[in-house]
Amino acid sequence: MQSDSVQRVRIYLSEKDTISGRPSYLATLETLREAGATGATALRGLAGFGVSQRLATESGDPNQKLPVVIEWIDRADRVGRILPSLDALLPDALITIEQVQIYRATLRSSGPFGERRVGDLAARDVATIASHRSVADAIRLMLGAHSALPITDDQQRLVGTFSHADMRRHAQLAPELLAALPEAQRAALLAPLEATPLAQAIRSEVLALSVDSSVLQATKAMIEWGLDEVPVTNREGRFHGIFTTSHALQAAQESRAASDSPIRDAERPSPIGLLMQGVRKSVLGYALANEGIERLAEVGDVPLVVLDNGHPLGVLDIGALLAGAEPPLRDSLVAFFRSGQPSSPALAELLGETRVASLPLAPLPSLPTAAGYDQAIALLHEQGSAWLAAVDEQGRAQGLIGQRTILRALVQESGA
Repeated sequence: MQSDSVQRVRIYLSEKDTISGRPSYLATLETLREAGATGATALRGLAGFGVSQRLATESGDPNQKLPVVIEWIDRADRVGRILPSLDALLPDALITIEQVQIYRATLRSSGPFGERRVGDLAARDVATIASHRSVADAIRLMLGAHSALPITDDQQRLVGTFSHADMRRHAQLAPELLAALPEAQRAALLAPLEATPLAQAIRSEVLALSVDSSVLQATKAMIEWGLDEVPVTNREGRFHGIFTTSHALQAAQESRAASDSPIRDAERPSPIGLLMQGVRKSVLGYALANEGIERLAEVGDVPLVVLDNGHPLGVLDIGALLAGAEPPLRDSLVAFFRSGQPSSPALAELLGETRVASLPLAPLPSLPTAAGYDQAIALLHEQGSAWLAAVDEQGRAQGLIGQRTILRALVQESGA
């Protein structure tokens, strides 16, 4: 029943104290309400004395100053955020904080992402590259790593970012295909880029987050920029780490109250059925594998969902396909996707009667459409999936929920 995440704050005032002509207790309550406190109550004392040792009672004397105590119970992270804002308002008031035991409570949530900062969550063990290196060096370093490679100067200050889009632009090949090429072919493809200075690939605008940014601020920026990974800098502008959409989902999951907790959020999560988007592109699991792969080449970045009588089996994805294919098939797949042609007789012959359902698929977890998006957050974060399927009572796919969809809904929930 003990909950170290909830605290009680008591603020000791007098009923005669005023701030800008208003009773101090009313001004304090209004400040707490505007700052987002769950709730607070002003209690008027029957009698009391303070450092003056003068006893005040309900005697009818207009000069008496009876005590007023404001009691405020809230989540500890919110208390820590709001309490300093009272310093200027109540510079001399006695204020106490104590942990409380909770039997049952409904409190305002800590916001969609809690109170943690970007610097607390950012991945620190991240490769960087010096600005004097070549584009070929950057591409080699990016293979199998983050989709954003920070570029730094000799003082470790962030001067730019090399992205998957930059890799496609310079190498004329998707990162998944470049990684799957035999070493000799990849070296030949990168050879012309050995002499291209990385400085030429740096964007004119450096997009970065501060270690002090809230997760909410970071998520809003990433949605606006259309990025899933963004470098983070410290107060001196030096590189600190990488913040990703997965980190934002982690913060959102951690801010949700545990199902067995005596503390409940006042706000109820919306069902994912209200957030899902339709399955725009799909292929049947019993379709010929060659036909499914040809369709995959057409759809671009839209997830190609594999269905069996309406039930989702997974996502046909270039990365998963190449990672799970044996060398003869993988070589043929790379050649097909590089060719830009709509079909490949050689690939069709190699696959024969193989069906789409037998190909290596990216996992597609599912939840009922009535499930709350807090469950979707947990599932996406735990399985590291970019998408999940919203299904009906029979398990048939009704739509898709992506990480960005969830994060956009969380930002809207915050009212920001």
